[in-house]
Amino acid sequence: MIDAYKHFWSKAFDFKGVSTRSQFWWSYLATTVIYLLLSILTGIGSAINEYLGAFLGIVLGLFALGLIIPSISICIRR
Repeated sequence: MIDAYKHFWSKAFDFKGVSTRSQFWWSYLATTVIYLLLSILTGIGSAINEYLGAFLGIVLGLFALGLIIPSISICIRR
């Protein structure tokens, strides 16, 4: 799973070639788990302090924006 996630980020701007089915799904699973953990932390942070929640919300938003091109890339390679 970790190798597939490393492959996901290392080939983020490579739109040629082929990704295996397992690389696609393992990276998708890892990304979903990280996104869910950040979402839970954002909710807990906003319950503790509104500024902490806002900061974690910004981190979550930047993570989501950073996923756009690598996700498109792996979809095209798959």
